[in-house]
Amino acid sequence: MNKIAKFIKESRRNAGLTQKEFALRSGLGLRFIRELEQGKETVRMDKVNQALGMFGMQAVPGVKKFDSTQNVTACVYINDIFAATLSRINEKYHFKYDKKYLQSENCIPVSPTLPLQSRSFSSKTLFPFFDELIPKGSALNDFVYEHGLDINDRFEILLVVCSDNINNISISRYKN
Repeated sequence: MNKIAKFIKESRRNAGLTQKEFALRSGLGLRFIRELEQGKETVRMDKVNQALGMFGMQAVPGVKKFDSTQNVTACVYINDIFAATLSRINEKYHFKYDKKYLQSENCIPVSPTLPLQSRSFSSKTLFPFFDELIPKGSALNDFVYEHGLDINDRFEILLVVCSDNINNISISRYKN
C-alpha cells in the first residue's frame, strides 16, 4: 500500500469515520475512497488533495530518496552494439561483458580500466570510468535539479546522462 493510501485510511479510522461517512463529508465518491485506500495507482490528484485536505494535508512534489539497496541493471552499448551489463546489486556494482560481444570480431573494451574478459568486475563504488561521465560541481547540481534526481544516486544520474551517446558509449535501463 502506498504512503498516501495508508495515511488516508489510518486518518479516517482515527477520526472514527467509515468510508461512506468520509466520502459524504469530503464530497468525494465512495468508489474513489475505496480505490484510494486500496492504493490504486491512477487517481486524480485534485481528488487526492481533496481527501488529504480533510486532515490538513496536501500532496506536494518532493525529491525521491536514494535507496542504495535498490537493485538496478543497465545495458552498456559501444557504437550502438550491446556490449555489457552494469548493475548495482546489494549495494555493490558489477560490470560484465556480454558473451556474444566478446566473441565478435570488432569488440573493444569500454575502458582500459575494464579490459575485455569473461569474468565479472565488482566494486563497492561506481567504476571510475562511469563515474567520470557524470557532471561535476554546479553542472551536477543543475542536472540533478532539472531531472528530479537524488544527488547521492550516482547510478540513476549515470542512466540519465548516458541515455544519449557520450562518444561511443550509451547506457540504458535493462528492461525485462
